[in-house]
Amino acid sequence: METLIIIQARMNSKRLPGKVLLNILDKPSIIYQVDRVKKLVDKKIKLLVATTNNKKDDVLCDVLLKNNVPFYRGLENDVLQRFVDCSKKYKPKFIIRLNADCPLICPKVIFDVIEILRNKKDIDYASTILDETFPLGMHVEGIKYEVLLKINKSDLKDEEREHVTPKIYRNPNTFKLFSLKNVKNYSRFRITIDYKEDLEVINKIAKHFLNKDFFCDDITSFLSNNSKISKINSFLMKQQKLD
Repeated sequence: METLIIIQARMNSKRLPGKVLLNILDKPSIIYQVDRVKKLVDKKIKLLVATTNNKKDDVLCDVLLKNNVPFYRGLENDVLQRFVDCSKKYKPKFIIRLNADCPLICPKVIFDVIEILRNKKDIDYASTILDETFPLGMHVEGIKYEVLLKINKSDLKDEEREHVTPKIYRNPNTFKLFSLKNVKNYSRFRITIDYKEDLEVINKIAKHFLNKDFFCDDITSFLSNNSKISKINSFLMKQQKLD
């Protein structure tokens, strides 16, 4: 298998506990996100949710089971080890890391990251987070599986194990990085879920595009043309940087 897409999810969020099961329209957020991402799944690309052994995540796993979503349960705080453990079965060439608080993640952006890893053989890590040009909540990271295994064997700080990839992108002299940039800078928009205002914005976007395929460009166009909606959570940008 070539690519394993892993959505990192847990119920024990500090800012908004249980946010992965809050509804977007009539679906739990995690299922809404999975439905968007699974359009990429084929013989070369697989998808699973990586959650924790914490009992609080039992309810999340029940929802995933009910919706036939593959998942893996592992260490709660050592997320890097969780990623390594859940990928051993598949031994992919590439890992795509997504966060479950990004339910509007764009399949086209994910595919662009996969294509970078496929076509640029020297690239170890490709992502949208090296330069802030995409909306917050459009974060995609692609890593060579062999690189993930390599850093897991190195001496890492707890923070580096929790956030999985800092050891890679903080060492550009060791690892070959590729920054995927948006055509226009829309980093002023929030389409992540950390606060109730975020959920309100995301539901308004989802309702506008109900029963339609929509992508990153559609979302930024909608928010650009509907400032009353984009302002609902815009004040949180500065607040989150202070958290």
